[in-house]
Amino acid sequence: MNGDVAVLFTGQGSQYIEMGMELAAHYPIVQQTFDEADAILEPLFQKKLTDYIRRDPNTMETLQFAQLRETQIAQPATLTIDIALYRLLKSFGLKAHRVAGHSLGEYAACVAAEVMSFKDALLAVCARGKGMAAIELEDSGTMASIGTHPDKVRAILKDIDGYVIAANMNAPSQTVIAGETAAMAEAITTFKSKGFMVQPLAVSHAFHTKLVSPASEPLRKVLNNLEISAPTIPINSNVTGEWYPSNADAIRDLLAMQVASPVKWIKQVE
Repeated sequence: MNGDVAVLFTGQGSQYIEMGMELAAHYPIVQQTFDEADAILEPLFQKKLTDYIRRDPNTMETLQFAQLRETQIAQPATLTIDIALYRLLKSFGLKAHRVAGHSLGEYAACVAAEVMSFKDALLAVCARGKGMAAIELEDSGTMASIGTHPDKVRAILKDIDGYVIAANMNAPSQTVIAGETAAMAEAITTFKSKGFMVQPLAVSHAFHTKLVSPASEPLRKVLNNLEISAPTIPINSNVTGEWYPSNADAIRDLLAMQVASPVKWIKQVE
């Protein structure tokens, strides 16, 4: 195969019960990654991360998924499976020449680019998730995927009452909107009436909007205490759609801003 290989990492909203468990049973590197995450996070959670992921026959599945969906659990869980899969692919000979991650996935990209260790990335996303969960809002907002170009989405959103924005510019045929619950409900009804495909997302907050901006400052304080290094391979930023700088404080600034900034994924992929 000729050409460079780009590795892209998924973000929150793709989590599900039993994710990675079958792979862990077959591949030691996957199990070792889960074990590492359990050891790091059990003192924080008073429970193993894998206890949230592995199917518990004594808990209703809907209740267990609701727990896994919670921001402070979903974020480290998703980061862990991202890194487990990346390590597995590396063991098969994959070499990444550049990386990017969608929203939370950017932290996995940081691990792959050696900007931070897996341990520090877990601590950072725990702080990120905890900061978001701790935001005291009457309305945490919602998110939904719309099956059309961001420009068409923005044009329709101009006529919606309340706060709702194009938060993730994912592809020419997919845009994620996010905002206040009432405005989102009106927007979803409008998009459906116009024949667009609409899919609500399994998230607890309206990420990448001003609603979660209070989480940026406490996250920045945590990032100040983590070791941040210049990337060993190019990594692309959700905030700018450009390549990461080499300066540690500039990287910390990008990661702190990323919480409440729209994701410029189309630009990143291009």
